[in-house]
Amino acid sequence: MAKIVALFGKEDFASAASERLKAAGYGISSDAASADIVVSYCETQQQIEDLYFGDEGFVSHLNKGVLLVDLSPASPNLARDISSVALVSGLNLVEAPLVVRDITLEQCFGRENLFCYVAGEEDVVAGARDFLDVLVSDAVATGGAGSAQLAKAAHTLQVAAQVISTVEANALYHAVHRFSAGEGVPDAMPAAFACGNEGLLKAVQEKRFTSDFTVELFLSEVSAALTTADDADLIVPQAESALHLLELLAIIGGSDLAVAALSLVFGEDDESRRAGLDWNRANEVYRSHDHGGEDADEAEYDDDDLDDYGDFFTFDYSSN
Repeated sequence: MAKIVALFGKEDFASAASERLKAAGYGISSDAASADIVVSYCETQQQIEDLYFGDEGFVSHLNKGVLLVDLSPASPNLARDISSVALVSGLNLVEAPLVVRDITLEQCFGRENLFCYVAGEEDVVAGARDFLDVLVSDAVATGGAGSAQLAKAAHTLQVAAQVISTVEANALYHAVHRFSAGEGVPDAMPAAFACGNEGLLKAVQEKRFTSDFTVELFLSEVSAALTTADDADLIVPQAESALHLLELLAIIGGSDLAVAALSLVFGEDDESRRAGLDWNRANEVYRSHDHGGEDADEAEYDDDDLDDYGDFFTFDYSSN
């Protein structure tokens, strides 16, 4: 009898994964209570907490023995909390934060473009490997609860640095070209100077701003990495800068754009408008935080507590 899988969270991923799972002989259900395997891939920490600990949460309503596979970015502390409660509830949890290899692809959730770090009880992880093999091309074991999220956070910090440095380097070429009226200076950075980030540079220069790997998703990954650092009393200024740039792009309407759209933050106003961005939104938000009025979304920010990355992790950009 085919095992039944229920997928929750990011719809683009669920759609792509469902096709692979059905081809591999699994059944798909929208009802977690009837599933043998429940997969979550959330974009905010609040979504994860609601799915697992809410009034209808997994840990209190699923049958004992169900396999839980969490692909979401989260802090190791949250991962350990979920693991502990799942164990007490008789559930089998695999912590498996997803990694997208090429974040510039329009449809980025193909199996070969994905891998995950994986942590949990050894026997549970071993039993989940065939299932994970349908979803991702590789599952890298890291150890006990929380270790996969730590590995994911370290990976995210490096990716964030690559993204920001590539976008800024290309913007520098463009700015100097304008400043010198184009006298022998190319308008964009040559691919040979991209330090291994040629794919992202090409996406920026070709203005490929559509991808299932959105600014909102990347923002959640960076937020999780910063929460991980904050929990360890570590300051990571480069990642904080990346978060604020992503946050700015989301505020002006870019939450559903590809990460390459960060280049628009450094671009011309006309180009930003063509991409559907509105800088007036940023003016309104930042004016409201100059100790003025706040609306419901803006209240998520806390100017007196900017190192509390939970503020960013739960910010609602959906109206953009």
